[in-house]
Amino acid sequence: MKKTMMIIVSALAIVLSSLSFVFVHIQTEKTFWQQYGTSAKSFQIYVTPEEQIPNLQIIQTLQSTADKYHANLIKTDNVQEGTQSITVKSIYITYKDKKILLDCGASGLFLENAKKLGIDLSQVDYAVLSHGHFDHSGGMETFFTVSKDAPFYVRPDCDACYMLESGNMEYGGVPDAIMENVRDRMVFIDGDFSPSDGVFLIPHKTPNLSAYGEADGMYIIRCGTLAPDDYAHEQSLVFDTENGLVIFNSCSHGGADTIIREVTATFPDKKVKALIGGFHLYNKTDTEILALAEGIRSTGISEIYTGHCTGDKAYAILKEELGDKLHQLRCGLVMEF
Repeated sequence: MKKTMMIIVSALAIVLSSLSFVFVHIQTEKTFWQQYGTSAKSFQIYVTPEEQIPNLQIIQTLQSTADKYHANLIKTDNVQEGTQSITVKSIYITYKDKKILLDCGASGLFLENAKKLGIDLSQVDYAVLSHGHFDHSGGMETFFTVSKDAPFYVRPDCDACYMLESGNMEYGGVPDAIMENVRDRMVFIDGDFSPSDGVFLIPHKTPNLSAYGEADGMYIIRCGTLAPDDYAHEQSLVFDTENGLVIFNSCSHGGADTIIREVTATFPDKKVKALIGGFHLYNKTDTEILALAEGIRSTGISEIYTGHCTGDKAYAILKEELGDKLHQLRCGLVMEF
């Protein structure tokens, strides 16, 4: 009997002055639906028998609602299909015998969320920064207060990112204080890198991605010169599973279809099963979104899970174009691979 991989995604969100949460409870005898609730809301999560979870086991999405661009979007844990009310900026992954953290949000709030979920981040074997933006790296120093020896894998230029905001060029990279205080805990890597068996960190390999940076108002400083960002600091976290490769990329600044093609070219003998992450489409036109949908479709990928910076409008268009391939990345989600 062919095994399937079960990935359980749950989330905890701090909602302004109130608290609501999703808690995953693993049963070992049977699979069932269980309802949890808060004072105002209730919701359901899918609960899976522990013995049916091989290899890549549990992914918990940890919400950082202190992010200045998203704090006002957090409404409830029980978001409906097609809404981006929950923004996922930190993901906890267990794979084989390793515990992995992908990103840590804009602040240390992810640590409190992890505690509510019963996740001990002091046991993380290593962490990965998807790209060098402050809203995914601001909690790094907080992570190091609980993890005394886990390395944090980053790419060069993560401290050289700038963003054009309302006509002003503002620094948007890993916060200066973090670079000054905990730089020695960061491991700067180049090229393809495997931090553990079956896990790979893959950078962009496509030329001229600076066109994406210029269109998004994203810039990079190299050798004292400001230029459109080519997203050399962005990397994909890739897992080798029985049913194909599973890719995580938090914002996909270089293009979701580009990332799928890059990973496919890197592993020509393997099938790409799924891509999980935001697609940075919240400010794109319908024409641009439709072009991405076609690009994704042309790769032949089976499943896409997206949220965060994708946006409601883009998700609706992608859903119409991609149909059952597309899923909302949100709390309480169960993904089978």
